Amino acid sequence: MSQSPLQLGSITGVRVGCAAGGFAAAGRDDFAMFAFANPTASAAVFTTNQFCAAPVIVAKEHLHKSAGLSRAWIINSGKANCGTGAAGEATARASCAAAAAALGCKPEQVLPFSTGVVMETIDSAKLCRATKQAAAAAQPEGWPDAAAAIMTTDTRPKGACATSPCGRFKINGIAKGAGMIHPRMATMLAFIATDAPASPGQLAEMLQPAVATTFNQISVDGDTSTNDAVMLGATGAGSLTDADAGSLADAVHGVCAALAGAILADGEGCTRTAAVSVAGFGSDDNCRLIAEAVACSPLVKTMLNAGDPNLGRLLMAIGKAGVTLQQEAVTISIGGQLAFANGQRVADFSEQQARELFAVENVAIDITGGGDEGNYCCRFTDLSAEYVRINGQYRS
Repeated sequence: MSQSPLQLGSITGVRVGCAAGGFAAAGRDDFAMFAFANPTASAAVFTTNQFCAAPVIVAKEHLHKSAGLSRAWIINSGKANCGTGAAGEATARASCAAAAAALGCKPEQVLPFSTGVVMETIDSAKLCRATKQAAAAAQPEGWPDAAAAIMTTDTRPKGACATSPCGRFKINGIAKGAGMIHPRMATMLAFIATDAPASPGQLAEMLQPAVATTFNQISVDGDTSTNDAVMLGATGAGSLTDADAGSLADAVHGVCAALAGAILADGEGCTRTAAVSVAGFGSDDNCRLIAEAVACSPLVKTMLNAGDPNLGRLLMAIGKAGVTLQQEAVTISIGGQLAFANGQRVADFSEQQARELFAVENVAIDITGGGDEGNYCCRFTDLSAEYVRINGQYRS
């Protein structure tokens, strides 16, 4: 598995083009298009934020109207086209029409995506012009350029790829995301394509569980964006036997996991990450509530940033999650070392030992509730002064 977009090759049946539309910083490409040679089976997972952006509304509608068959995915960065009313939706539709004219397909076979500042309008003429330019520039090896074009506060492009053990299919993926990252989809976009044959329904069956255990188990700041989507397309140019079906699902999951890990590592202002694994609180949902309470606690995250093992922060976060528990049954381990049990700090868990366990780049936190049922894991970042600076000056 490669995590460098520079190592991404081509996928038969997919051309990728970029353009500088003037939506983000001047002088760089900020628009990307994935153009498919034929109607391509597609599946998606979209944001659950009720203030979803105009392109999300249009993409959902078009995916339904086209019965899951796409000819293009188009993406602009810099402006989210959310909270822009009827004009914003008209702009999204106009860009789809421009792509359709350039590719010789129907507008409903084009899915639009945007990322950037919310409540800022996009110049429709600029967007349509960038759409046509990207279509003209599209070529099979354009994946790395697209990974850079869709970035916002990302510090680096993100990509991953995989080849089946038998060599009969390939899969590429790119993503953007660094802030406003939290389970149930976050400020991230991911575009994944394979040359394997698959129906839209089969792709959905692979994508949904893959997203649930990768993109939806990372958190940077506890906020869920208005624009998020993960797309999976299959051109059918490769081959797939019955024995390969499991390999394709594994490859989809592997690419999603690599992209999610790259997003987490690039979290805004991130200096350290942690994984909190929770088990034994009666159900997976209870364990998820506790894991997310820990991952989203500003006090836990600043503790992580400083490497200061103030473990009382963990007790606070566990206790506020809204899950019924017995204090004496809860245990906390750091880096595999038992730190809290029987309602109190373990006597031989020293302050020096705790500081050493918090001094690593990826801290492991394990929490148990004393029961036999339920488990959940969430990976998260620290909270630094740099995160505050980035978001305090986001538009300036």
